[in-house]
Amino acid sequence: EFSLDTLPPFPYSEEDLQLAKQNGEMVVLRAGAFRFDGQNNPITIINFRDFFRVDPVGKLPTVFYSFRKDANDWYATQNFATQPGEIQLGWSIVKKELLPGSTNKKWQQQEDVLQAYGKELAQKRAKNTQVRRRTATEAVWDSLLYYTTNQEQLLPSVVDWTSSSASDGYLVGVGYFVSNGLLVVRWDSDEAGPRIGV
Repeated sequence: EFSLDTLPPFPYSEEDLQLAKQNGEMVVLRAGAFRFDGQNNPITIINFRDFFRVDPVGKLPTVFYSFRKDANDWYATQNFATQPGEIQLGWSIVKKELLPGSTNKKWQQQEDVLQAYGKELAQKRAKNTQVRRRTATEAVWDSLLYYTTNQEQLLPSVVDWTSSSASDGYLVGVGYFVSNGLLVVRWDSDEAGPRIGV
């Protein structure tokens, strides 16, 4: 059971929701913990992915690429994947695709694209114009729950470059969600690529 006992106030107005719909975005409710055997546990990528050892939809041989026999499960001991705090109970509006203009840019340049998007929302009279990167755990949560609900894989050919960091200083990306399963990768902040955005 996911711990959803005390939901925070809904932070979005009717205008925000209409804009989100026009922009191809979705409203998500994230949990920060789950109950198992009577105990509360924080949600991490590692314990969350254990819920998906078998595809609940029945479409994919594996939902996580790291479950493939030939996969390098590089993040199994990484703090961003094993420690609590990367996801909190709360509501969020999330794009289903990468933000236009965010690919082929270094990480800091993508931050400028995010700020510009927040200003664009303000110009369109949105009430809540806070725009930020997701953490890797948030991106995994959003992708897998959308898949189980809608039987559609988001980010099939691109990677969402998140705010989470690996121990080597590289920044973590989540995506390439195709038949091989959802991929978790790391990327140097000084590099750019046509398939990595925010």
